[in-house]
Amino acid sequence: MGVGSINVWGDATRFERLKKGANCKLLIRPESLGSTDSSGTSKSVTAGGNAASSTAQVPPYIGNTSIALDGTGDTASTADHADFNFGTGALTIDFWVRFSAVTGIHTLYYQPGASDDRIWLFVDHDLSKICLQVVSSSTSLINEYGAWSPLIDTWYHVALIRGWGGGANSWAICVNGIAQHTFTASVTMPDLNGTVYVGGGLGTTDLYDFSSSAHVVSISGDCALSAASAKFGTKSLNIPGSSDWISLAVHDDWDVLTSTNYTIDLWLSMTIHGGNSNLALQYEDNDNWWQFYHAHGSGFKFIAQSVGSPILDTGFGGEITNSNWHHVAMCKVGTFYGIYVDGTRVATTTDADSDTFEAAVLIGDNSVGSAPVTGYMDEIRMSNADIFSAGGATITAPTARAVPVSSTKLLIRTDAYDLAGWMTEIRVLKGTAAWTSSFKRPIGRYA
Repeated sequence: MGVGSINVWGDATRFERLKKGANCKLLIRPESLGSTDSSGTSKSVTAGGNAASSTAQVPPYIGNTSIALDGTGDTASTADHADFNFGTGALTIDFWVRFSAVTGIHTLYYQPGASDDRIWLFVDHDLSKICLQVVSSSTSLINEYGAWSPLIDTWYHVALIRGWGGGANSWAICVNGIAQHTFTASVTMPDLNGTVYVGGGLGTTDLYDFSSSAHVVSISGDCALSAASAKFGTKSLNIPGSSDWISLAVHDDWDVLTSTNYTIDLWLSMTIHGGNSNLALQYEDNDNWWQFYHAHGSGFKFIAQSVGSPILDTGFGGEITNSNWHHVAMCKVGTFYGIYVDGTRVATTTDADSDTFEAAVLIGDNSVGSAPVTGYMDEIRMSNADIFSAGGATITAPTARAVPVSSTKLLIRTDAYDLAGWMTEIRVLKGTAAWTSSFKRPIGRYA
């Protein structure tokens, strides 16, 4: 039993409508769309896209409608409110969800803030994970991935709980009364200023670093997510041409040359071929920089310069002349540097030189617009580890999206993030862990 709640237990297949109480700060039902929520706090609820009340699918014993979401911009949302400043207290966010598709990334609950700050609960179907990201002041507080493989056309009760087991810093992500993932995080939740969304809310220019570093991804020009081409999921990062790039601020995560091992890898589809195309560049000034790029007519190269003198050069190899998707990697293992295209080594050198640079990393072009990657990128990753066991003539290119680990310093994923399916009884409780251990589905609840 959670603090401040009265729980009525019942058969695991039955769940009647929730009953509002003092700790209930949001309760979105189908009839809330275009009106106010059912918590008693009178929060306006907006239907985004084609989100609408539907009788097509309804969990047992929960009215006769649910909220239908088609996966293309449909959301239910409400404006930011002090009730969503959770601080260090217990909380519960729970709802019923049914998926009409189980591919890509589906947003369940999302609230953005400034500088990539966010609370984001989502399912990555391709990785079979349910994930929670919390970023505050551009610092990752929580980046947790728990195993879950939901089925199509099946109703699930999902609950995010702080206060699991009675511990103030104990968290759980539960599905149908079972903790799919538990973890400990002593954090102060960010006081965000953005709209609260369920089912989606991310736009085509919302690019996030999925690593625990949570670097802010800044966009220059017309870079955006696009459904025109994709390696994984349904979208990729479109880089239309000159002066279009993304950048990450100066950080020691980009210290390639001083790291014992380092990997830069991504998936690339170039639609126009000509000149140089910058994949990644850290440029301090004319005399101090490193760059990983493709020269049409020659291939890929990794090069570095220190105090005006070249200190590292892999030479060229592996030119791409078509618009197919290719996996490209620059792998540093000790003093070995190798470039691999689709798993095959195409250029290499051995060099023990070392330097660090105080500069942002630019991806997709350089700062003067003279080295554009005209085309698409996906799964852009930088890691201070030898993630491919490189050094030989071949590596194994990834066959699926990456799960961020401790060595992952940057991971930019690209996809559609809107849920395709149905949701109902979407509730936010502040100051209460509605459950503190395994539970059956409740018949009714005051909280």
